[in-house]
Amino acid sequence: MTTLHQARSTAVTRNTTLSACPSSDSQRCASADTGWDGGWDGGWIAFVDRNADLRRDGNEELQDQVRPAAGIRIATASFGSGLSYSATGAVSPRGAGDFRFGPDGAAMAPRAVILGANGQPRLIETERSGKSFDCPTD
Repeated sequence: MTTLHQARSTAVTRNTTLSACPSSDSQRCASADTGWDGGWDGGWIAFVDRNADLRRDGNEELQDQVRPAAGIRIATASFGSGLSYSATGAVSPRGAGDFRFGPDGAAMAPRAVILGANGQPRLIETERSGKSFDCPTD
């Protein structure tokens, strides 16, 4: 969630596009299929995306590199190949969506980070019905 807050803030304050994507090498965006592919569990990067193509080119400044804790599964149907924040703070390509995450074991309950159309991330622990989230799987 920290990456999302920082990416949105940087995009707005620097009047630029900032993108985040799954990355296996902490330098380039990995290819990830849309759907519940879990492509984000290997880590992710955030970078200034000058040409707004959701791919990090050699001249685009790296803002963040993250490796999640071992045993954490992360899945998204909305942002499989990544997301971008515009200078207004809005998120694309879908405008809204979520990341669901949980442990491989039963150490913690699954949760979700929801991104509204305005790009603000928020953490939720249950669905609107009060039901717990299902843990992401392959």
